[in-house]
Amino acid sequence: MTKPQRQLRLIQAVCFVVLGACIVLTYWHAHESAETFSTLGFVQVIIIVLALWSAASGFTMQRKLRRRTQASGKSTPFTRWRAGHIFRLWSATAVGMWAFLFYDFHGPLWVANALFGFATLLLLIWQPDNAPTNEAMPA
Repeated sequence: MTKPQRQLRLIQAVCFVVLGACIVLTYWHAHESAETFSTLGFVQVIIIVLALWSAASGFTMQRKLRRRTQASGKSTPFTRWRAGHIFRLWSATAVGMWAFLFYDFHGPLWVANALFGFATLLLLIWQPDNAPTNEAMPA
C-alpha cells in the first residue's frame, strides 16, 4: 500500500470514529416516548433527501471534478484523485451526520438506524484505487 493510500485509510478511520460518535450521541440522547415520533414531517423528509443526496454526490463528484478542473494549471491527476476520494469518504460520513440530525428533529429511530447502516456500508465498501503517477505526487 502506497503512502497516499495509507493516508486515505487514516481518513477512513477518522470517518468511522465520527460516525461512531454520531451513533453514540443518538442513543445517548434517545427520546423517551417513541410513539409520538412515528410519523415523518416535512423537516424529516428534507433531511432524508439531503442524506441521500450526500451519498449520491460522493459517487458522482469525482467525475464532475475531473471534467471541471482539467483545464486548470493548479490541478493534477493526483490532486483530483485525492480530492475525489476524500469527498467520497466525507459524503459517506455526512449521511451518518444527517441521521443524527434526523433523530434530533424527532424522526423515527428506525429511519435514523437505516441511515446509520447506509453510512457504515458506504464507508466499508470504499476502496482506494491506485494513485495516478506524476511529478506532483508526494513520495
